[in-house]
Amino acid sequence: METTTKFKLKRRYKILTWLGYSSIAFFALFLISIIIIRNHSTGDWTAPWIVISLMTGLLLPLFAGMMFTFYAGFSRQRLLIYKKDIRVYRARQVATRVINLIQEDKMQEAVDLYISMKYYPEATLDDYLYGMLISRCQGSTIEKLQKVGQRKMDEVKEKFNPAKVEL
Repeated sequence: METTTKFKLKRRYKILTWLGYSSIAFFALFLISIIIIRNHSTGDWTAPWIVISLMTGLLLPLFAGMMFTFYAGFSRQRLLIYKKDIRVYRARQVATRVINLIQEDKMQEAVDLYISMKYYPEATLDDYLYGMLISRCQGSTIEKLQKVGQRKMDEVKEKFNPAKVEL
């Protein structure tokens, strides 16, 4: 999404939300004023032109407010999808760097970069990276990484032990 589109969506969201709530507030104000005027008047309120104008004055802002808030919600949803896509893009960049470090046998840097990325929006991406790191740490020539890889492998085995399943 381009920057101009993003700012247009933000502006549209703010304006439509403001218009929606203003229309609903106008509806409430108009309804209260009709009730007050009706209670203090002695005129005929059953004439067709009065009923039609009152119903139009009541229903038009109500439906307009609903439509404005509906379209504001649509704009907000597109902005939230855009934010999620940015998170996915950044996580994939980090994952690609981790994989490249694994291929270059820079395991400590790969582990540190993996740990620094706190949140992966795609669970499968996290699973793949975690599995790669465990297997490569276990087969590493550095004794510290071998111990960490073995410990993590044992934790995974224990977590997914089929004997723990109650049937």
